[in-house]
Amino acid sequence: MDKMRFGKFLQTPAVAEQSISEAPLAFKDEPIVVLYFGAGRGPLIRRALKAANKAKANVHVVALDKNPNAIVTLRNMIIDEKLQDRVTLIAGDMRKIGLE
Repeated sequence: MDKMRFGKFLQTPAVAEQSISEAPLAFKDEPIVVLYFGAGRGPLIRRALKAANKAKANVHVVALDKNPNAIVTLRNMIIDEKLQDRVTLIAGDMRKIGLE
């Protein structure tokens, strides 16, 4: 909720003096991008989306994993739970992505 309100986290010195009730929801419509490197079978993806729903936040998750079995599981989770518009899946090693 702080991210939507301030565009950064509340602990940032630039916004620490503002109270939460004073600040407008200036960033409410901009998507918050959550990156998971080593996403595994997706438990943190589910938690991030659940928290986003609770906060009424627009969140997009980018999940990366190098394990082919995890990729299959994540792909099936995305399809089964109809998360294609909220989750982007990348198969590969984080140390090599973008170098190829």
